[in-house]
Amino acid sequence: MEGDQADVGHEDADQFGFGRKEEEEEGDQALAIKPFLGAVQHSKPTGYKAKRDAGKAPEANLRLRRAHGFRCHDTRGNLKYTSDGKIVYTTAALGVVQDKAPRRTEKTVVQDFFDLHQDDIVALAIHPNRNIVATGQMAAQGKAKMVDVFVWDVSSQQVLAQLTGFHRRAVNCLQFSPSGGKLLTIGQDD
Repeated sequence: MEGDQADVGHEDADQFGFGRKEEEEEGDQALAIKPFLGAVQHSKPTGYKAKRDAGKAPEANLRLRRAHGFRCHDTRGNLKYTSDGKIVYTTAALGVVQDKAPRRTEKTVVQDFFDLHQDDIVALAIHPNRNIVATGQMAAQGKAKMVDVFVWDVSSQQVLAQLTGFHRRAVNCLQFSPSGGKLLTIGQDD
């Protein structure tokens, strides 16, 4: 047995070579791990020189103007009317407050957004006065982390309450009591 190990060339290796350290080689293996590197390296134009500010963030900001879509394959009741006739619904991690008709100064329908959720919103409830909304999110796929429930004002999108550390995986259902003084939450906990 010891003679076999000596033939392998490493003291800790067994007769099949297990336990032997392999030498890392460069070249094609690097492209197997990050295949995009070859495309990037070979797509530079000849004579290309990067500008001084390359890699720096641009001096511009993006502003969300419209959200399209509605999550309906695993949610129910996530579209409500407010007291002033606006529509509140969820799409991805956004709570959307939308006017039904375009404003005079703008040719398109105006949307306002509640954007403090970290993952997709799967539950929505509206307060009996129809000016306050509660939204609950799900955890990222395969994660069993604590998820948040936010209670927020429809007109200003300001947080009135944040309930955290209570549910894991997802908040499947939210409902205000008839008086609006309590909020029922049902989670996807074990």
